[in-house]
Amino acid sequence: MSNECKCSRCGHTFVPSLFFDFYPTPTADDPNAGICERCQMEELLSGEQAVVVLNTEPVRIPDGYGKTMCKEGQGEATCSFLAVGAVGLVCLKCSSMEANIRNRLREGSMGSKGDNCSGPPDFIKK
Repeated sequence: MSNECKCSRCGHTFVPSLFFDFYPTPTADDPNAGICERCQMEELLSGEQAVVVLNTEPVRIPDGYGKTMCKEGQGEATCSFLAVGAVGLVCLKCSSMEANIRNRLREGSMGSKGDNCSGPPDFIKK
């Protein structure tokens, strides 16, 4: 599979990374065919248990928010939606990863347990 992938469902072109995966379903015509994580999650969450997926990429956190709002490095108080992306610290709220993070919080399998603000675009403190 090449480094760059194109989702056969939504057409989004990207390089799979820690924040955005690709689910290949190779065919004889195109061994790199498949769907992106966003489309995979929409498919999995459709039907009676439908959840709205907001179709946004992780959003860069404003300068200074990592330590103050997100409580970076403060154990359980650290925001569960805080991640490191190619552009620095990012928020995963309202992204395709939000449902997965909320499930992990319910399961108790996350070390960071904070939900410290409203998320993008305003990042209003709770």
